[in-house]
Amino acid sequence: MPLNVLLAGGAPAAVSHAFAQAAQDLAGGGDIFVTSRPFLHDDEITAVRRLTKRHGIGLIVPTIDNDLPLWAALARDFFTDGTHIAVSHASTVAMCHDRHLTCYSLNLMGIPAAATWLPGQVPSDLPMPLVVLSRNPREGIEPVRITTYADLDLCLALRPDAVVQAGLDGPEFAVDLCCDLSGRLLAVTPNAYAGLAARVASVVRFAGPVTIHGTVSDDGPVVRAISPRLSGAMDMTEGAGARVPELLVEMALERRGRLMGGGATAVMGAVA
Repeated sequence: MPLNVLLAGGAPAAVSHAFAQAAQDLAGGGDIFVTSRPFLHDDEITAVRRLTKRHGIGLIVPTIDNDLPLWAALARDFFTDGTHIAVSHASTVAMCHDRHLTCYSLNLMGIPAAATWLPGQVPSDLPMPLVVLSRNPREGIEPVRITTYADLDLCLALRPDAVVQAGLDGPEFAVDLCCDLSGRLLAVTPNAYAGLAARVASVVRFAGPVTIHGTVSDDGPVVRAISPRLSGAMDMTEGAGARVPELLVEMALERRGRLMGGGATAVMGAVA
């Protein structure tokens, strides 16, 4: 039975084609639907749900950061309609949308992450430089490099919602990965930092595509932020990128088969 897919928020042509190919190879076909912007009104959610039911969409893959909390909250409702949303649990999304919480939590769990402080909690004896960033990575405001405490006080006065991170001059990196409904790591971009990404996936319960962002410090690679969604820059020709559409289609088909078998509880891990 064909599997129809909704890429919620838009996707490059290569990504749409990769999902279409995966649906063809694994389900014998399927249409790819694409929305081009985030939700603006509650009635748009109702419209998307009607669209999903009308066209029998079995898989939704969110691609816009601002919509992720909403999709995570809606996952259970769509699941009862027979649609799997490839999104992590709401608590995971909330953690990833807070740089301080992300880095603090990872460090507590033994995963190297950039030292990060909230305004008012920055020690007075830190080596410079420091970096001031938006607390929520999805806001996309440019980081500010700080070299004096006077500049830090001025910057934080203008950006009270910011966080402060230790300045690292090493190369930046990003690792794409994909997890199944139970959080098990299925694929990771084969590069020098795949081991760190696998460690993150072992302690944070992801579902679907995720990107780990980090910087190489003097002591090795450290995590700076996590994006729990399909990466717009994901390489569809090799590595984890090429497998993500296939893996997500496989998960949706497995879920459909279990539903037909008389029970959904066995695959509720990511949306429970």
